[in-house]
Parts: sequence; C-alpha cells; structure tokens
Amino acid sequence: MKCKYCGANLQLTDAVCPYCGKPNPRAERYAKDKQYYEQDYAETSQKVKRVWKLSYDWMTRGITLVVLGVLVFGLLFVTFLADDHSYYKKQDAAVADFTSVSEQMDQYLAAGKYEQYFAYCKSYNLTGWTSGPFLPWQPQTKCIEIGRFIKEHLNGYLAADSIYEQNDHLETIGGLLPEFYDTDSLCAVAKDVIDREKTETDLRNIQKDLELSLKICFGLTDEELAELPTMTDEEVLLLLEEKHER
Repeated sequence: MKCKYCGANLQLTDAVCPYCGKPNPRAERYAKDKQYYEQDYAETSQKVKRVWKLSYDWMTRGITLVVLGVLVFGLLFVTFLADDHSYYKKQDAAVADFTSVSEQMDQYLAAGKYEQYFAYCKSYNLTGWTSGPFLPWQPQTKCIEIGRFIKEHLNGYLAADSIYEQNDHLETIGGLLPEFYDTDSLCAVAKDVIDREKTETDLRNIQKDLELSLKICFGLTDEELAELPTMTDEEVLLLLEEKHER
C-alpha cells in the first residue's frame, strides 16, 4: 500500500506516513475494524464459555439425578423385597404356631376385646387373610375392620366443625352399616370352612358392640337398632339424619 500523498510504501498499521507525515486513512479504518472484530471475538468467546459451563452444569446435575434415581429405586426395591419377605414371614410364624395363635384370637373374641383382636391379627399380617388355616376367622376380622372404620367416622362426626363435615361422615357411616350387617357377604370367602353358628354368634356380638356406640352417638332406640340389619344405605342415612336434626 502506498501513501496517496508522496507515494511511499506504507503498512496498514502505519497511522501516518513515515516520510511525509500525512495521516493514513486506511490505517484508521484498519484499527477500528480490528478493535471491532477483537471485541466481537471476545464477546462470542465469553458466550460460548457461559453456554458450555451452563450445559456442563446441567449435564452434571442430570447425571447426578439419574444416579440418585437409580440408587433410590434400588433402595426402594430392596426395601420392598425385605418388607414382602417380612410380611409373609410373620404369616408363616402364625401358621407354625397355629394352635396358640388361634386360641388367642378366640379368647379376644369371647371377651369382646375387638381392638386387641384386630391388633393381634395385624401383628401377624392376618387381617387380609383370604386362604389357609386362618380363613375361618376372616368374617370376624372383616366385620371388626368395617366397625373400626365406622367408629372413626363417628368420632369425626362428633368432632366436626361444620354441618358439611358432619354430613360427609353421616353419608360414609350410612354406606358402611349395610356392609357391616351383611353376614352373607362377610362369610362369602370363607363359607366352606367356617363353623356357621360360631361365626354368626361372633358377628352378632361384634355388631352389638358397635350398636352401643351408635346408641350413644345418635340416641337410637332398641327398636331402631334392631331394624338396622335390614335397612338399605339410603334408609340408614335417612334415619341418622333424622336423629342428627333432633
């Protein structure tokens, strides 16, 4: 490149001609362009570094989460297997000691200690028993379990802060009572292995125990209690609502 004033050879970096001292306009443009591209390069480089760091951080977090997820899943799986093994191990222990366990169950039933009976069965995981040597006690266990649900809702009804909560509990109680009194349904699974007379006697005693709570809570008469086993859920709910309004 030559100086347009004296014709001397110039470099792009020469701001002025070293011979005539005149300014070199191309050098000024070159300096500005160089500064622009250097700044643009620096900014682009910073953006790339930030994006890479962010991507790396997310990738690291993702890998960490995946590893943690696998570990948690593995732990849950091992825990499930352990619980499952423990669940059946308790049942096996009850079967191995069948005479002692069954006698204790009958003692609780005979004494009307239904909460203790249910807790005892639960300690051996017998509350959901649908086959095997403890099947003859399945109707009583199921009836007691339904009765426990009803008592929970009775407590909820008494402790309710609003009419809406009370109505919810009443509806649930009204729906559970027909099931609680349905002897055929309670005995359906175990009908071929139960002592029908003993089972029905146990069920009636369990029902009488709950009827005492119903009598106290709603003021039901003996005549009304006697009609409960034959009532539909709608009729039960209507009766309870009438008692509630009084």
